[in-house]
Amino acid sequence: MTAAELELIATAHKDEASLTPEQSTKIKFLMSELKQVSAPVKNSIFSKLYRRNELRAMISYFNLPSLWFTLNPADNRNPLVAVLSGHTVDQAIALSIFERCKLIVDDPVAPCKYFYCCVNTFISILKGGIFGPLKAYYGIIETQGRGSLHIHMLIWLDEAPPNEIFANALLHDQVHRDNLCCYANSILSATITSAEKIPSICTSFPTTIENQQDIAQFDNIVSAIVQETNMHSASHNAACFKRNNKSCRFNFPRPCQERTTICLDSLDVVPTRNNPWINPYNKYIAYLFRCNHDIILITSGSDTKALIYYLTEYATKCELKTYELVSLMSAAYKDVEENSAVLMESDKTRKLLIRCLNKIGSVQEQPAQLVISDLLGYPTHYTDSTFASLNWLAIVKYIEDGDDDVTLLQQNPLYDRPVTKVLKTKFSVLTSA
Repeated sequence: MTAAELELIATAHKDEASLTPEQSTKIKFLMSELKQVSAPVKNSIFSKLYRRNELRAMISYFNLPSLWFTLNPADNRNPLVAVLSGHTVDQAIALSIFERCKLIVDDPVAPCKYFYCCVNTFISILKGGIFGPLKAYYGIIETQGRGSLHIHMLIWLDEAPPNEIFANALLHDQVHRDNLCCYANSILSATITSAEKIPSICTSFPTTIENQQDIAQFDNIVSAIVQETNMHSASHNAACFKRNNKSCRFNFPRPCQERTTICLDSLDVVPTRNNPWINPYNKYIAYLFRCNHDIILITSGSDTKALIYYLTEYATKCELKTYELVSLMSAAYKDVEENSAVLMESDKTRKLLIRCLNKIGSVQEQPAQLVISDLLGYPTHYTDSTFASLNWLAIVKYIEDGDDDVTLLQQNPLYDRPVTKVLKTKFSVLTSA
């Protein structure tokens, strides 16, 4: 393949024209090679494909998740960021919102540390059972437009029934629907009291609850925090109307209702709501983190596919379009072709792959906090599951030829039988059908 051929392929992709079979074969091979080389590189576009495959593996193994959760720590409002930057507590509390924002820009290390502190704290209370017995979780870290970090997470709860049984019970069993509504009320809310707004989320709050008066005070404080952090703007913003949406894509305002119900058409859980602009929240998480967060109970409803798609396709998205990738690779080819006379064939291939990756990486914008997290060795995703990569070509060869020399009999932690026996059984079922 030459630089000229790649440029023709890039033009075809941009014009949405069809590729010839030969062009398709060549570009697929090149992309496959690039994936193999760059997948271990953190935050590269091809490393995101690994995250996507891991999520799909968990959905396949554990069934559909039980909860969707988003945590968006308020680094521009919380005084802990300033404390991590070297200020005293009193100095941190006294900072204005402008001074906090300036601090984040001048010292991206402090908000980065604050974010990971929040995530680690949340995972510890998640494992402690704030939503119930935990089976598994998978969270992917993403950046906002202003560069701050947040995390989207899928959560699997232990003892949750398979989705087919769950959906059937919701449709035909009122007791099951009542139990689900009761559980939803215990972990999320979309109501607030008429409490006055607090002066600041930096305000010191009680740390113990001992009587009914404390409970009432706790509810008032949570409502005040929610009004500061979990209210959708009545005037909306640009994000509400992405992709030429005529109405708010977050479905605000939402209708108020007096009790939590299950929509039998979609099987969605519709929480009790006394304000059309509240995003569902967990009162304990609101009290502890004092930041925007989102929690959705996943049934077999319409939200399920949308949330899984968002996390596996959108949150792991590649910022570059296909034709832009191919154009960058064409430029890399030109650079190598100019020096090909002095390079051996093996060196030429290695140089070509490295140059392609460098070209792609050079045009990718990386927020400062994401770069800092990489330099500090923080993870790009969180999960308690382990994954095993299988040599698919060797597996296919074993299944088709029965080659006993292929060593695939090591016990895989995801199964209670050797990999080959499981695959052979599945292959037989598929072929007999």
